[in-house]
Amino acid sequence: MGFRFDILTTDLLLYLLLVSIGIFIAYAIRNEQLRTSWRQVRRRPMAMAALVILLAYVSIGVLDSVHVRLKDTALSEQKGEAVFSPETLSLLDLLATPLRVQKEKTYSAPFAAHGYSRETIEHADGRRSRDYLRLKYGGKHLADPEDSGKDIALRSLKVLFYTLIILFVAATLIVLRISRATGSDYRPAMYMMLRGKADTPWRSILLAVLFVLFLLLFVIESWARCITSLALTRWVMMCCTSRSRVFVPACSSAP
Repeated sequence: MGFRFDILTTDLLLYLLLVSIGIFIAYAIRNEQLRTSWRQVRRRPMAMAALVILLAYVSIGVLDSVHVRLKDTALSEQKGEAVFSPETLSLLDLLATPLRVQKEKTYSAPFAAHGYSRETIEHADGRRSRDYLRLKYGGKHLADPEDSGKDIALRSLKVLFYTLIILFVAATLIVLRISRATGSDYRPAMYMMLRGKADTPWRSILLAVLFVLFLLLFVIESWARCITSLALTRWVMMCCTSRSRVFVPACSSAP
């Protein structure tokens, strides 16, 4: 394999917590009293919306708690045996590789195309001046940094469009499920979902999914052009509770 798992103590604690939750869920399914209590929770819109947000946090925390060491191909070929890198990376690190490897000299503001502090510039005629230099990665796709507002707006609309498409497909499947469960037609089932009349508050769940999915797709879209918002990236990466670590976007960060 091109990697080797590296289990840390904090990872074991998280795995133990997840196993404990799984055991409790299995026990609750077999216990009628607990099942009744959790059915009442399932009917509460706020509780189900909070569950969606919680699952987003847990998912990122789990990704940050699966650690591997990548195989050093060049050194392995040289020694004739598998040699792995001393650097331990999580799955989240691998997914966020652009933020990890694309480093700037200094910090910068969210969506910035220039550095945070002035730097000395040497001109061809020997003169020196201090100015805010363009970032190496942040906003490098922009010919004019002043167009960043328009670029961000267009990308936000693009992400919103994709999010609504995914949500529409999910809502259609939910309506079909309600229609089969109640024996009603498509329109009454859609009415039940939109008005929150179904046993499960699908409307609140879909709104929470809309929020989480939009943020996720926006960050992914931003990584592609290195315009990730510092605030959004920190919000997503602070979900990594397993190591209490906060990422700063590499497109606007110092090494």
